[in-house]
Amino acid sequence: MSILLGAMEVLCVVVAFALLHLGAGGPGVLLAASGAGAVIGGAVTVLLVGRARLSPPLVLGLVVFGAAIMAVGISPLALALLLLAVSGAGWSLADVAGRTLLQRVSDDDVIARLFGLIEGIGAGAYAIGSVLASVLVVSFGARGAVFLAGATMPLLALVSWRRLRAADRSAHVPAAEMALLRSVSIFATLPAPAIERLAHDVVTETVPAGTVLVRQGDVGDRFYVIADGIAVVSIDGARVNRLGGGDHFGEIALLRDVPRMATVTARTDLTVLVLGREPFLETVTGHPQSLERAHRAADRLIGGDRS
Repeated sequence: MSILLGAMEVLCVVVAFALLHLGAGGPGVLLAASGAGAVIGGAVTVLLVGRARLSPPLVLGLVVFGAAIMAVGISPLALALLLLAVSGAGWSLADVAGRTLLQRVSDDDVIARLFGLIEGIGAGAYAIGSVLASVLVVSFGARGAVFLAGATMPLLALVSWRRLRAADRSAHVPAAEMALLRSVSIFATLPAPAIERLAHDVVTETVPAGTVLVRQGDVGDRFYVIADGIAVVSIDGARVNRLGGGDHFGEIALLRDVPRMATVTARTDLTVLVLGREPFLETVTGHPQSLERAHRAADRLIGGDRS
């Protein structure tokens, strides 16, 4: 996809001047239309969270991304703008579905290096796409270049379909964990790949009634989300709150690097999702909206009704 993105930087200029006869601002208008579509498509990708199979939306995104570009070369201005927006939406869908599927089939100890490698390859492919676009324009003309560049994505979808489907079937999908994490306000704004990565990092624990999960004054190193059961919160021995399914605790000690401010005890048998300090902080601090929500939640609780 990065090759086509690089090619579009050149082709938008060609389309603007050679085909649509726009002024100096034409290329910017076309790129803006594509970007607007990408933003809209990115918002729609929240529907991918918890989806069992990602190869269909991935292939659909590739086809839409390329097919819309193929049609741009024979379209009037208004339709070209719409097609570029549709193309941008297809790119967002394919990008998010592809990255999420890659997370599902990759081991935790290599995932960071793998994404780093992909980003490096993508930067190189972007540059190659810019060069290839110029070659296509010289060889096939403006319309032919746009058509051939767009055709690469449906072709890629066709040749990779079987492998994508096989990888999809072999992947583990932590659907229940993802749904519960998505209901937590701190994580509600996370993109689909981030919430799924987080779901792979959590550990589900069952603890009997009477268990102290966190104790006031202790060093905090874990964040908790209650999946089932009831817990009580106490400060200096006095009960101050009651927690149930979907509630969470432990964020203040992790965010502010302070001792636990309260004690949380299982009133009934509890099932909890447990997230370590490192993945919690990496996820929250890596997404500004999530970090802002986490600090707002901590500010509300700093009076001491949770740990």
